[in-house]
Amino acid sequence: MCKMHGRADLPSVRRNRALPPAVESVGTRLLWHSRYEEHATDADRFHEAWRRRPRRPARCGGASLRPAGGGPDGRGGPGGLRRDLLPKGWLPDALEEIRQEAARYAQLLSDTDSYLDRLITTGPLPRKVAFDQGATGPVERASGIDRDLRRDYPYAAYADLPLTVPVETAGDAHARFKVRAAEIDASFVLMQRTLLLLPEGEVDTECRPAPGTHGLGWAESPRGTLFYAVHVGPDGRLERVKIKSPSFSNWRVFPFTVHDSNMMDYAINEASFGLTIAGCDR
Repeated sequence: MCKMHGRADLPSVRRNRALPPAVESVGTRLLWHSRYEEHATDADRFHEAWRRRPRRPARCGGASLRPAGGGPDGRGGPGGLRRDLLPKGWLPDALEEIRQEAARYAQLLSDTDSYLDRLITTGPLPRKVAFDQGATGPVERASGIDRDLRRDYPYAAYADLPLTVPVETAGDAHARFKVRAAEIDASFVLMQRTLLLLPEGEVDTECRPAPGTHGLGWAESPRGTLFYAVHVGPDGRLERVKIKSPSFSNWRVFPFTVHDSNMMDYAINEASFGLTIAGCDR
């Protein structure tokens, strides 16, 4: 949030900014669940799970949680949101529909023996390795490290919102699945609470950095900690932007889960990390 003009602490601005990331969090985690099942389940149970899954695994960040004229994704900007999403008029009903569907989907996966057999004990990441090598997000929390920037270094409205940070200790692919499944539930609770506390008012405030300045911003993304270092040139325009993505950290720990493992489980192990190649190229 921009603090230069003294208006970034408006509750309407801070709380509106908390909604789009929670929506993205649900959609991203449902997408990861679909990647798990693609590699892990037998054919009959896979097709049953696929038939009953949310029709677009990422729909919570797309069509199904989208008001007329556009969705919450991509609407953030310096100082707030680019426009008012008017969430009270459309989001509560969409949330309840997706919440029930996601719960049925996760339960079906949890009841599938062949699915669990492929995840349990696959790709274990010890807590010490996760800590020493800088793992982040669901990967670190599945190895017993309780960290979340929304709680530990709060921004937007997170200091005033109920945050549940799921943590597991087994460190394997199943633990990473359980963390993400619990984070889906936590995101629904967060969005419902945000809607209850959402005041009327502005959703954006002017944010114009002074020439020759610099800043550091952070967020807890679905994959983990995301940092932006920004340098503003003498003309007031961006001169340099450096991004440190969660995958940059988690690619570093991934090889520790592959040594002495069954290579037939490589695909499910890699899917459990949710890595991106582009995230390591920034």
